[in-house]
Amino acid sequence: MIHWHLTWPSHGLNVDYIEKLNAWIRLDARGNKLGVDSQYSLEKEKSAFPIRVDKGEEDIQIVFTYSDKKVIQALTNSKTFEELWSSLPKDICSVA
Repeated sequence: MIHWHLTWPSHGLNVDYIEKLNAWIRLDARGNKLGVDSQYSLEKEKSAFPIRVDKGEEDIQIVFTYSDKKVIQALTNSKTFEELWSSLPKDICSVA
């Protein structure tokens, strides 16, 4: 998984490692519906929506090969979206 810092809500993309290409291919599950074209491609990434840098959004180019325990806890224990949003770790993309 990789992480996008978006204004609302934050979004993670799935990534597949293609051994023959020695490459990670990013997949945006928000696409392929009316008005949104986010096709799977080995050659060119097609995300569902552009990142709006002017609104503070960013594309964090880190592949998380294992899920963060704090994220799993938040997903497991939250009963509402608001509870989930407030319990997600804010430092998920910081690199030590």
